[in-house]
Amino acid sequence: MSTEPTKAPIAFLLEVRSAEGRMGDLIHWCEQNLRDTRAREGCFSCELFTNPDDPNAAVILEYWRSREDHQAYGRWRAENGSGAEFGALLAEPPNARYVNFQPT
Repeated sequence: MSTEPTKAPIAFLLEVRSAEGRMGDLIHWCEQNLRDTRAREGCFSCELFTNPDDPNAAVILEYWRSREDHQAYGRWRAENGSGAEFGALLAEPPNARYVNFQPT
């Protein structure tokens, strides 16, 4: 049995609340912009999930090769202004966190 750690991707969870009545705009932003996220170096996938019990709640789940790849992506979003566009659709700052894959 190998004791070497698995070189598995990390996940990034972004829990968001749209401003009242702006979920449609948030979904549209994701439709237009998440394809760019998926094309970034180190991104394996990026998907939006909405909450059927709360019309203003959503989660973006991203899988990345490394935290560094994701952080480079975040800098790119900040530099091109699209991160600010996304933030303007939110009622409050998002809850963001990294989680590591754990083989079981």
